[in-house]
Amino acid sequence: MEEPKEEFNETINEQFKRYCDLKEIEPTFELFTRYLIERNLIQETTIKKFMVVDKYPEALSKNFGSKTIAIYELEDRYGASFSSIRMYLDRFSTYFRLKSDLNRNC
Repeated sequence: MEEPKEEFNETINEQFKRYCDLKEIEPTFELFTRYLIERNLIQETTIKKFMVVDKYPEALSKNFGSKTIAIYELEDRYGASFSSIRMYLDRFSTYFRLKSDLNRNC
């Protein structure tokens, strides 16, 4: 029996291909991401957390290393509270890193 992650990968890719064939559109990475969001496989809160973690270093650099100002910028940009953003950074910075076996397959 296949591992659930492998089976999920095959299933979602097959469904995405059928979706594109039905709509007569060319599959792209951007379209695949939108497809996952539309299927509710990636929740809005997950997107917000990911974007905060991803954009924090840029905001920090832009604001001359001021963590507070960087967090305020992200607060305005993503509509999350100051305390939520701090929690996202504390809890999800490691969570959103690529797993080592995924890196080897790229």
